Amino acid sequence: MAAPDGFRLAEELRGTFLSYLTSALPIGNHQSQRELGKHFYQQWSSELFAGPLVEALPVYQKVGSLDDYFGDARDKQSDDFKFAASMNVSLDWVDVDHRFPQYRKIRDAIWPPASDDAEEEAVKTSANRFWERSLYEHQWQSFEKVARQHRNLIVATATGSGKTECYLISLLHHLLTESAEKRRQPGIRALLLYPMNALVEDQMHRLRQLLFWINLQNYASGKARRPITFGRYTGATPVASNDRNPERQVSPEALHDLGELIYRSEMQTQPPDILVTNFTMLEYILLRDDDQGKTWAPNCGSIRKLSEAQPDGPTERSVGRCSSERYGCGKPATGKNEASANTHCLPYRSKRS
Repeated sequence: MAAPDGFRLAEELRGTFLSYLTSALPIGNHQSQRELGKHFYQQWSSELFAGPLVEALPVYQKVGSLDDYFGDARDKQSDDFKFAASMNVSLDWVDVDHRFPQYRKIRDAIWPPASDDAEEEAVKTSANRFWERSLYEHQWQSFEKVARQHRNLIVATATGSGKTECYLISLLHHLLTESAEKRRQPGIRALLLYPMNALVEDQMHRLRQLLFWINLQNYASGKARRPITFGRYTGATPVASNDRNPERQVSPEALHDLGELIYRSEMQTQPPDILVTNFTMLEYILLRDDDQGKTWAPNCGSIRKLSEAQPDGPTERSVGRCSSERYGCGKPATGKNEASANTHCLPYRSKRS
C-alpha cells in the first residue's frame, strides 16, 4: 500500500473545513452577501491555518532482538530458557483452522478475514514478529533495569519510539518465569494505568494480539500451568454475565477462553495477572467495598506502569500514592516490586526550583 501524501491530505482537510465554515454563512444572491462570503473565505484561508509542519524523528539506536538475547539459552532450569520456550511460538494461522477451530472466531475478531492485518498475521504471527524484531537500545536498557536490577524507571521518549516494549518485555519475562507454586496463586502482577479509555482499548487490542498466541501455545502444550490472565476494568466493563446496561459491553475480541477476564465479578474473585484500567476507576477500586480485599493480592510482586504519565498531574500523584501504599509498588528494597512510567514529556524545572 502506497504511503499517504501528507501535504495532499493537509490540503484536503483544509478545503473540507473551509467548506464547513462557509456553509454557516447567510444564504442569498445579492452582491453584498457574495462579497461578505468572499471576504470571510479569504480571511479564514489566510489566518486559520498554519503548516503543514514536518517533524523529523530521530533514528533510534537498534540492538539485537529477543531471539538474539534469549534464543541460545540451553539451561532448561534458567529463567531465560523458560522465557524463550514460551515466547518463541511455533503455532500459526493454519494451526488454528485445523487443530484449534474453537478459537477461530476469536482469531477472526482480532484479525478480520481479508484485512491487511489478517494477511500479515497469516504470514507471520504477532508473537513471532515481537520475538524477532530488533529492539531499540532504550527498550533493552529498560528490560535490564527492571527485570535484572529491580529498579524503578521513567522512560521519556517520543511518540512512536516503542515505549510499550519498555515495560511489556519485563512484564512477560516476569510472568513466564514464575515458579509453578507462585503461578497457581491468582493476584495482580501488573497494573497498567492510562489517562483515557481510548488508550485502555488500544492496549487491550495489543495484549490480545500477543497473548492469543502465547496462551494458545500454553494450552497446546498440555501443561497444567495457568495462562497469563488479563482484564479491562473500566466503566465499560460489565459487572457480570447478566449485566444488561448497554454502556457496558464485552468486546467481540475478548479472549475469554484464553486468559481474558471480561466481568468485574471475575476480576474481584480471581484477580488477573494484568489489570488494565484508568486513574478514575483505580480510585474507585481503592475505595469501594466490592473491591476491598479482593482485587489486591499481596506477595505476588508487581510492575506498576503509567502510560502517557503527566508527572505534575494531581490525579496521577494522589492515586499513584494511594496505590503504592496499598500494593507496595516502587520499593526496590523488597526485590520484587517495580514502578515503570512512560511519558513523551517531562516538566522543565530550573536549578533554582
